[in-house]
Amino acid sequence: MKTKVKAISALIAMALFTLPPDRNVFAGSNSEETRAVILALFEAFNDHDVEALVALYSADAVTRSPGDIEASVGLEPIRETYAGHFDNIPGVHDAVTNIVVEGAQGSVEFVASWNQPTEGDPDARGTLRIASFITVKNGKIVRDISYFDRVEMTQNMQL
Repeated sequence: MKTKVKAISALIAMALFTLPPDRNVFAGSNSEETRAVILALFEAFNDHDVEALVALYSADAVTRSPGDIEASVGLEPIRETYAGHFDNIPGVHDAVTNIVVEGAQGSVEFVASWNQPTEGDPDARGTLRIASFITVKNGKIVRDISYFDRVEMTQNMQL
């Protein structure tokens, strides 16, 4: 009896592994469009162009980062977040180290670097590794969820 159960389980497992992935998740978007939007996001960020950044998001876009109590929805929180970055972290720049795109979904690894002058050290700089998971629909970002180590960020801000 145990042998039959093992054989049936193995057969089911083989069938599941040989099925093609469900592509319906990506309907209405393609990888080239998603990649282009994501790269435009990083270009606008590195230009510190808040309005160009906001223009890449849908009106009901959902964004979230570590430290957020809840996700933000809409363009105004996006505008405030990016404007705050540029005001509070002079010279912030993102360098993409890895990007994977399939249909509407994109994942991006990047390193943020910045100048953070202090009275004691006017040349202080910092870096932070970040991963973002972005969904694009109809040429606009509808979801942008980012992750980073808050302890690493705090330590780097004190450099």
